Amino acid sequence: MYTTNNNYKEAQLLSDRALAFMANHDLIPNPINYAVTYHYVSNDSTDLKSAIEKKLNNNGQIDNVFIECLFNEHICAAQNIETFILSPFEKTLTKTLKKIDAQIVNEKEIAFNLRKVNKALNQFTQHKPLKSLISFIINLISNSQSQRKSLTDELTHTYAEVNLLRTQLNESRDQAAEDILTGLLNRRGCQSKLQSFDLSKTHSTIMIDIDHFKQINDGFGHTVGDKVIQLIASIIKKSITADDIAARLGGEEFIIVMNNKPTKVAELLAEKIRASVEKLKLLQKHTNTYLPTISVSLGIAELNEKESWESLFDKADRAMYQAKKLGRNRCVVIEQSLKPA
Repeated sequence: MYTTNNNYKEAQLLSDRALAFMANHDLIPNPINYAVTYHYVSNDSTDLKSAIEKKLNNNGQIDNVFIECLFNEHICAAQNIETFILSPFEKTLTKTLKKIDAQIVNEKEIAFNLRKVNKALNQFTQHKPLKSLISFIINLISNSQSQRKSLTDELTHTYAEVNLLRTQLNESRDQAAEDILTGLLNRRGCQSKLQSFDLSKTHSTIMIDIDHFKQINDGFGHTVGDKVIQLIASIIKKSITADDIAARLGGEEFIIVMNNKPTKVAELLAEKIRASVEKLKLLQKHTNTYLPTISVSLGIAELNEKESWESLFDKADRAMYQAKKLGRNRCVVIEQSLKPA
């Protein structure tokens, strides 16, 4: 089980402990290693913590391969990765790089002053031991600066990895909200988009179901069935505005939510989609056989004051089934039948 730490100072402390653990075990400071060690030091995952402690108790090596396995097993599917992992990690990187930069500046100033002293001592042979000590210190500083530059370069590269991971997470979120077959939103994506709609305004919805779709699948195969779904999805996409939502709820069922538009506007759109689908002429190439006329049944409803989305969708669904009962290939507004096409 994972918890979100909202205390910045505590989160920063945990970030520092995570980086220290990584340094002690020679782990590369990348987002995956950081994520696992952060969860370990914060005790957010009992199973993950037990796995690491078992490895340590058996004198096992905590290496990058082991950490990646823990990441895939315990963290990959966790929620809020960006908020919980990437942001604290990025803040810690910034803080660390600033400290390194400040230290390098101080060391450069010290080295410069020591070289001045060293140059002055060249004139006095009796200070040879002191001169040797100063030269030794200068060399130490030079080596330290070189090591810090290497670390800075590595941490800077890690920034790129963090940004890449953030991009991948955003892409994953988008894919999780999208229906793979049609490119429309799926049920989850639809619910997410609805959060931006103002419930105090007038919204309408259209529930769409392909008529006799099972006969298409059984008679022509699922590949043809998928093609029919894609073509109808394309018609829906081209018919709505950027303010509206279109989603595939599953199987042969679709939904449109029209933002700030009344039922009359939804009726016009529904009829446009119905007519466009009816005009489709589909030929199965390897049999040279035309499919029967494709049609859809559409149910239309409007969101009333203080009504929930679930209630609205239920009304549209009932209107759609009413269209089926009336003979299919038609649009029905809830509790009001439109004339057959």
